[in-house]
Amino acid sequence: MAKHFERLMEFKKAQREQTRVRVLKALRTIENEISQHGTYLENNGKLNQREVCRRANIGQTTLRNPHHHETRDIVKNWLGELKLSTAIETGGERAKTVETIASLKEIISKMSAEVYKLRVENEALSSENDFLRENLNEQKLAGSNVVPINKENSRDENR
Repeated sequence: MAKHFERLMEFKKAQREQTRVRVLKALRTIENEISQHGTYLENNGKLNQREVCRRANIGQTTLRNPHHHETRDIVKNWLGELKLSTAIETGGERAKTVETIASLKEIISKMSAEVYKLRVENEALSSENDFLRENLNEQKLAGSNVVPINKENSRDENR
């Protein structure tokens, strides 16, 4: 009976180690993906303990088991460090970011349209200004008494 118990304990220990190795491998894979893409692309950007379990191909409740408390602590610490060191988005943060980006794109689009409109107006006013200056010069040359509109021009003519 003692031998059965011993074998069972060895089997359980091997299972724990296999789970630990799978989780660590998943963490390294996720780190590599984030370093390549700048963000976590899977699971709509949500990176939590459940997602790590999915990536490690273990059950969601596995890390809740007291036998896996060390591995669970590794995952919790890793997630905490990752949140501090990167701009990782979790939960609703990704939805807020997507909403903000959409809002900014709309603002940029409106601003671009306004800039285009102002350019067209500026070109029209510039053309009108050129026409009026030409007309004014023609009237001066024809001998008309033309009174300057701005102060700088009136000073120049009085000198």
